Amino acid sequence: MPWHQDRVVALKTRCETPGYGRWVGQGDFWHAEPPLALLEKMIFARVYLDDSNAANGAMEFALGSHKQGRVAAGDAARIAADSEIEIENARRGDVLFLKGLTLHRSGRAAKAAQRRIVRIDFAVREELDEGLEWALPQN
Repeated sequence: MPWHQDRVVALKTRCETPGYGRWVGQGDFWHAEPPLALLEKMIFARVYLDDSNAANGAMEFALGSHKQGRVAAGDAARIAADSEIEIENARRGDVLFLKGLTLHRSGRAAKAAQRRIVRIDFAVREELDEGLEWALPQN
């Protein structure tokens, strides 16, 4: 997989709002790319259900790349090449936190093995603009 950033948030409904774009409907909610100010405050956690290492295709992270802001797909490989690369070596039960705009990609597995994780994205709830609501599970 090529170097990339995950730059979308899940929203309850589509609401044409300045700064939000690339809307995609998925199931009962929408994904959109929010303004850079919100993306810069986001972090994600990876909770490991299996061991992860270079042999089973662990994720690779371009450390410090989040400081570049939004990175165009055509620039991602160059920026990653200028960054320190870290391969996720994690044991089942480990948790890794990263800035949301960190460039990352999946490594190539040398052998077939499970590499399950749970990813949780964290964003500042108060940052949403008028008319927008987070897509949250209904109780």
